[in-house]
Amino acid sequence: MMQGFRKAGQSWLGRIVITILFGTLIFSFAIWGIGDMVKNYGTNNAATVGSTEISLAEFRSAYQTEIQNISRRIRRNLTAQEALSFGLDRRVLERLINDAALDEQVRVWGLAINNETIAKAVLADPNFAGPDGKFNRAIFDEALRNNGFNESNFIASQRLVYLRGQIAESLAGGIQTPKAGLEALNRYRSEQRDVQFFVLAADQLGPITDATDEQLKTFYTERQAAFRAPDYRAASLLVLKAGELVDPASITDAEATGLYDRVKATRFSMPERRMLKQIILSDKDKAASALEAQKAGKTFAEIAATLGLNANDTDLGLVKREDIADQAVRDAAFTAQANQLVGPIEGKFGPILLQVVQIVAAEELPFDKVSQTLKSELATQKGRDKLRDLHDAVEDQRASAKPLQAIASELKLPFTKVEAVDASGRDKSGALLTTITDPATVIPAVFGSEMNIDNEALALRDGGYVWFSVDGITPSRDRSFDEAREQVKAAWLEDERSRLISQKASELVQKINQGSPISAVAEAVNAPLLTVQGATRASRDKGLPATALAQAFLTQVAQASSSLGDASDQRVILYVQSAVVAPANDETSKGMNGEFAMALGDDIIAQFVAQTRQTLGVKTFEGAIQAAIGKTN
Repeated sequence: MMQGFRKAGQSWLGRIVITILFGTLIFSFAIWGIGDMVKNYGTNNAATVGSTEISLAEFRSAYQTEIQNISRRIRRNLTAQEALSFGLDRRVLERLINDAALDEQVRVWGLAINNETIAKAVLADPNFAGPDGKFNRAIFDEALRNNGFNESNFIASQRLVYLRGQIAESLAGGIQTPKAGLEALNRYRSEQRDVQFFVLAADQLGPITDATDEQLKTFYTERQAAFRAPDYRAASLLVLKAGELVDPASITDAEATGLYDRVKATRFSMPERRMLKQIILSDKDKAASALEAQKAGKTFAEIAATLGLNANDTDLGLVKREDIADQAVRDAAFTAQANQLVGPIEGKFGPILLQVVQIVAAEELPFDKVSQTLKSELATQKGRDKLRDLHDAVEDQRASAKPLQAIASELKLPFTKVEAVDASGRDKSGALLTTITDPATVIPAVFGSEMNIDNEALALRDGGYVWFSVDGITPSRDRSFDEAREQVKAAWLEDERSRLISQKASELVQKINQGSPISAVAEAVNAPLLTVQGATRASRDKGLPATALAQAFLTQVAQASSSLGDASDQRVILYVQSAVVAPANDETSKGMNGEFAMALGDDIIAQFVAQTRQTLGVKTFEGAIQAAIGKTN
């Protein structure tokens, strides 16, 4: 090709042609290529902190790991839409940036840690300990798999974790909490108040005079925006749900019985359980004494009492055989009779005295009790097998620009036509629509689209799909007074009721503060007077509404005030009788000291990280981040 260009360049006509050709190519690069190169500069990274780079692969891995961890905790798959709505991408990025800032500081300060120290720390980590309290390799390997690590990169990451810990310890280790702060915290937590109160409800005010047309029109004019008709969308929805693709009635008894036999032991059987009590005896002398007491006819409770033990020290609760790690104790506990005193047994932690309080026999649910559940599960499982094929079939049909309703008809799939829905999922009458599958996912997508757009399928929480198209858009508009009359009337009545009850509450509070007993004031409005004693800020079982409880601690002793009640048309009138602060004992002081010190330490470390980030400089590549997690604007 180059030889051809050289030959063409030897004539004036060839030079003109080559000039035009390369000019066109350069112009094309200027429009498409160069812009993309500039826009995508740095897209191998999600962010940089000083000279430390956070790669897109690192960010994507951390993001997916966090999604998997949350999914395990909530016992279902967290969808991509949910993760983004929770701001999970921002939280993960912030954590990586903070870690990178500390890692950069580690390098600046030249901190280091040797392999032997890391190994000892890993072996001592309680997260990797087995039932015997020692390092367990299987638990360690499982933790690495769950978090996307292999051993080498886990050790490398732990090296950074421990070095960051050195910085944190140097900043916040050994913090002494101020005495005044501890006293204030104790006062806040332990202060107790005795409060008298009664509830003033709107129906105690008597009937409210209807508003005139003039009042309603004035109310409407002042709040016209509140009565606007919202945006409405008309939409077509084609739904694929694994649980609806196969009828459970089509599952045979033989299929369900096969599943029952496979899962019976783990799902529908409960092994024998026993309610146990135990006393761990520290030495053989105490064991001998316990044995003599047992022979003398002493009960388990009497023997425990002589050793200074109470029920909390001895009760093991209702346990299965595999719940007991000690073989000798397990065998003795599950061969003894009910109410039998057993022992002393030579256990791993010393001689043990056991009592079997109750025996709960093994149970097994018969097939006929769970057959429908199993058939539904098998139907859903078969539905999932069909789901991918149907998904591909729908996509093939959409590629030919066929409408969703026609696709649904041809493939015999559920189809929903929504005439009008607002962003809150209500129709034009204000009723919640129940015909929209997974409205939390579908409705935001419908309102994020325009008409005649070929939208991608939405993934449902159960693994299904929804295809949708926006068929019509009715923009928000101002309703006329006549059109909104009933809404205006209801809103005016609610506003008037709130105004009157607030006014009445203020009058009653003023009476009490001017010397009238709260009992007389409550009686005058025919409201029962209640008393709460020893209420603290954390009290939630004293009968005082949460808003009133908070208000009680903002009110001076021997003074009255009011607050909102449990309902919008209620007010609580309260009177603070007394307030006392119990001095902190050694145990509570120790707990508060540790808690206060931890909070102060966290604040100091957060300030240090923020300053380090500012000093080093942080740059994020938002376009690359959004592309990495499939986020669209």
